[in-house]
Amino acid sequence: MSNPEITTIQIKNAKVNSQNINKICLCFSNDFTAIQTAKESGYSRQTINHYYKLFRNKIDEDNILLDYKVIKDILKQNYIEIKHINIYNHNIFYTESSEGIFILNEQSALPINLSIYLDENIKDSLIQHKKANSVRILYNKDSDSYITSGYFKSDNHFECFIHNRLRKFRGINKNNFYLHLKESIFRYNYNTENIYKNILNSFS
Repeated sequence: MSNPEITTIQIKNAKVNSQNINKICLCFSNDFTAIQTAKESGYSRQTINHYYKLFRNKIDEDNILLDYKVIKDILKQNYIEIKHINIYNHNIFYTESSEGIFILNEQSALPINLSIYLDENIKDSLIQHKKANSVRILYNKDSDSYITSGYFKSDNHFECFIHNRLRKFRGINKNNFYLHLKESIFRYNYNTENIYKNILNSFS
């Protein structure tokens, strides 16, 4: 396990001292399961799960800002490629840019006309398509509207990543699915050291 520079995490009413919380955070950043981290740290699985939930909630909160950066970058383009995956019976729609992955299921950051177009013309078609997992839509700046260019089969590295990652948990509580999804996006976009630093910064 790598050892990036230690910065103290301050958590109000923490029952674990700051140095050990840092160790738990480092295990989390390396994507250890709660069982693995419990063995590594000597704390109970219940304690580890408590801090893991704090870390995941921080990722969830901070991803809001990332969403706006990603969608702003995406909307500069003349087209958008949208991909579909199904994970644990959840249909997930997303797009990618140089800033990272943006999930389209939560559309608060999208222009209203794009949200409507996705709901009315794209989502059901992608779910039902037997050969394609992606679609390209074009943006017309003059009319401020969207049209479908075509459906196609594309490599889906994120799908492989998230399926392999979630498999090790041997089942995901449906109430925690979207926290795990956002965490997986976070991990897909950042390396281990940056994950660690981002979590530390969020508690500073």
